[in-house]
Amino acid sequence: VAAAQAPARLAVLSPIASSEGAVRRWVLPELARAGFTEGRNLVVDFRVGSLEAFPALARAIVAEKPGAIISISGGPLSALRAATTTIPIVSAGGDPVGLGFAASMSRPGGNVTGFVISGADLDAKRMELLGQILGPGVSVAGMLLSDYPTVPLSEPLMRDAARQGGFAPVFVTASGPADYE
Repeated sequence: VAAAQAPARLAVLSPIASSEGAVRRWVLPELARAGFTEGRNLVVDFRVGSLEAFPALARAIVAEKPGAIISISGGPLSALRAATTTIPIVSAGGDPVGLGFAASMSRPGGNVTGFVISGADLDAKRMELLGQILGPGVSVAGMLLSDYPTVPLSEPLMRDAARQGGFAPVFVTASGPADYE
């Protein structure tokens, strides 16, 4: 019976082409341990795009009806959530709580869950640690921020943490390598 069933489908949407390697290294072996092996009973669809391309890519992914979707960072997460409220989305790095797609990290509800590498609370904690590292002799520190949707949620908390650390933050936004200089 299992051989007659259609293979499970997993989609991945990312702004970074190299994330395919990370998914292959970390996610696919765990899926194989659960009985899902790419090429045998699992089809994996990797898509890479820019912030502008994510809505169209998300709609194309949803049209393929995968069993689950992995979103790498916040940009794809917003587009995927706009495209579906039923297909499970696992966010790797985006902040589903900060974006309003999950009630909390421990009890997300809805179709979005995952883990966060950058969220308002974590960004504030990083700023607090930076203040401890810089010490009292530094009064201003520059921060390079991305233009992802959750940054406005982090900025006020980061400012407060910096003030408590005794320095003033200067935020500069860059949407990609072309803006770094």
